[in-house]
Amino acid sequence: GIFSRGITEICGESASGKTQFCLQLSLTVQLPEKHGGLNGGVAYICTEDAFPSKRLHQILQHFSRKTENILESKIKFSDQIFIEHVSDVEGLVYCTEKKLPLLLAQNAIKLVIIDSIAALFRCEYNSSEMIKRSKHMNSLAAALHRLGHQHNIPIVCVNQVTGSVGSTDKKHMPSLGLSWSNQITSRIMFSRTEQQIMLPRQYINNVVTGGFETSVRKMEVLFAPHLPSLELMFVIDQEGIKALV
Repeated sequence: GIFSRGITEICGESASGKTQFCLQLSLTVQLPEKHGGLNGGVAYICTEDAFPSKRLHQILQHFSRKTENILESKIKFSDQIFIEHVSDVEGLVYCTEKKLPLLLAQNAIKLVIIDSIAALFRCEYNSSEMIKRSKHMNSLAAALHRLGHQHNIPIVCVNQVTGSVGSTDKKHMPSLGLSWSNQITSRIMFSRTEQQIMLPRQYINNVVTGGFETSVRKMEVLFAPHLPSLELMFVIDQEGIKALV
């Protein structure tokens, strides 16, 4: 699971499943604790594109159907997702220091997601402002750590990747450098593989789903205080992320 203290980073190349993973976290966190959730809502902060509401609705339909038989009471999942759009670092800092504490004080939020942390810090600073960027990143990370510690909730930040240079066998490495890496508690890398798989057809409420070819993706735990280094292969269909076992 996601560690309830510190910052968990989800990094990876485009279309590797990072946002899909965050959308599923936004739903599973609302489940009771005995079913793997935290019985609370999520603050979802978008910095790149508009919030993928259509995709969330698609996943939600399947998620609600799968969980309705195990829940004692019905959960209105869409009512507990608090969405905020920010377009610059200043807006992100304001949201973190002013808006989030108000929501957390109401005990309505059990998860904070920033999708993505890299989008703002990569575009707002030039090569001569790296020290300034590091100071701002460290300040933001410190604020997120305080919120997570005070309220005992997980903080998830999405990061981009950049091309790897040198003798490393990795094609990509997480963005934002060592300064940011020192601030995070866990790092999970997502990537696409060259393997293709045909998903089987399923009939749900007389509607055909599946039956298409998709890429196999990989989720890799690079470091975490509560997990060993491991890899997991998965695919993404209409219902969301599914592990290949």
